Amino acid sequence: MTNLNAANAPPSRPGRFLGLRLGASRYGIPVAQVREIIVMCSVTEVPRMPAHIRGVINLRGTVVPVVGLRERFGMPPLADEARACIVVLQPLGTARPGSLVGAIVDAVDEVIALADSDIGPPPEFGGQFDVRHISGIATRNGNVHTLLDVAHIFDPELNSTTLRTTP
Repeated sequence: MTNLNAANAPPSRPGRFLGLRLGASRYGIPVAQVREIIVMCSVTEVPRMPAHIRGVINLRGTVVPVVGLRERFGMPPLADEARACIVVLQPLGTARPGSLVGAIVDAVDEVIALADSDIGPPPEFGGQFDVRHISGIATRNGNVHTLLDVAHIFDPELNSTTLRTTP
């Protein structure tokens, strides 16, 4: 049985993170895993997929699966996706090197540089919530960013579950 505690999550290392938003919440993804950011485009639905797997896009001849991060985290869908964008990622540790995945986010902020002193461990919620997708919590300029473990968010073993960033 897998322990769902933050103690088992790989810690975030200092470095550069792409700041993004889902509603009022701020998140960070390691810049090294970001391939590009594209404007929201038509996503082709794929039958019999979980609700958070929105479908696929054709990115210059490459079929890329697209996940709605709001749905993945159990948040209500965005009413107006006109300002949303797709962050194309290459998760580390994926089964197929070079595989890409898109993540629909409400907005992308700036790239933030985080030092060791800016990053704390993922929160402990008593072991009853799956926080393996959180690699750390960063505080910077009075803002709190939840740092995401990209590979874990897109782990195929978890495709039928909804991850929660708060209890």
